[in-house]
Amino acid sequence: MELVELTELVAKHWPFDESNYPRMQGLSEGDRKEFALRHILMHQQKAVAKLTEVIEPLDHGAAPDEGKLRQATRNFLINTLRLAAVAGISAEELAASVQNWLSETHVP
Repeated sequence: MELVELTELVAKHWPFDESNYPRMQGLSEGDRKEFALRHILMHQQKAVAKLTEVIEPLDHGAAPDEGKLRQATRNFLINTLRLAAVAGISAEELAASVQNWLSETHVP
């Protein structure tokens, strides 16, 4: 699946609207954006906490829980794509930004 398709899939199934987030009713466009950004940040924090839960035991010789690792990684990606959409960054712009950053910082 291409990044554009994945971004569209995420936007379709996890929209920021009043039916999913009743607290958005009556908010201005700017306040709606702030609400969405804050909500995404909370989800990213949850994903990081779950990744920490999976990774920390490695220091004690335990094996990682692959299922939890995959789930937290997936959730982090979904919320990263939601963040880009709310910030007005298209999938094409996001991909180009990664390519530009790589060309600026990568030494062959």
